[in-house]
Amino acid sequence: MKRLWTFFSRMDLGFWLLILTSLNLFVGVLVTTCHEALFNKLNFMNLPAWIQSEATRPGLYLWMLTLFVLLLLLAINTTICTTVYTRTAMRQNRLMEKLGIILFHIAFVIALGGHCTSEFIGLSEQITIDAGTTTQLPGTGLAIETVDIRKLTSTINGAEARLGIEATVKAVTPGRPAVPLEIKTMEPQFSLGYTFHLSFMDKGLTEDQAQLIVRRDYGLVLIVLAGITALIAIVLYVRFTLRERRSF
Repeated sequence: MKRLWTFFSRMDLGFWLLILTSLNLFVGVLVTTCHEALFNKLNFMNLPAWIQSEATRPGLYLWMLTLFVLLLLLAINTTICTTVYTRTAMRQNRLMEKLGIILFHIAFVIALGGHCTSEFIGLSEQITIDAGTTTQLPGTGLAIETVDIRKLTSTINGAEARLGIEATVKAVTPGRPAVPLEIKTMEPQFSLGYTFHLSFMDKGLTEDQAQLIVRRDYGLVLIVLAGITALIAIVLYVRFTLRERRSF
């Protein structure tokens, strides 16, 4: 255990993990560019469901798995290095002076945890809604009762152009009153712990149909917390940097 602690507390390990992560992301960019349509499905599916749907083509997702392993190792390395750094700062009675740097690294680890949580256990479903019908949302117990769908168009240079889509729906859950929602493209609504988005893409659908994306992001709280922590870290760092300059 002591050897593992010593290994992961090395500062140069973090540097090499960042290099490997960058190379891994470069491979990912190449793969996603060549299979853009397949990876677009991740906009309305969580990662495990997407991998399951493409299980017979490991070349598409192996780079993702190695990326998460590298990010996990980087998170462990950052946590241990930050712990060692904090202990040193406390022994030198410089904790407040170094608190900005410490909090920034903590924010980084929290943000990684938030993104991983969102990708692995978050909910992201896309369904086709039809005016006058009720559509069940798989795995949630939630049903979408579609009251009305309006597709806004205009004529530009003699051609019809789509300006957006609007929908009046009701979110229905067992034992609770239906929640009315007015949703527009680019203006999602939040209710019952879910966010409801209307997709602008309606190819192959009738005028009374639209694509609705429903998401529940469990990692969002961690991501927001990471942002707040990073903001506090920046304020503290600037404050103590200015104080040191004034002392000279």
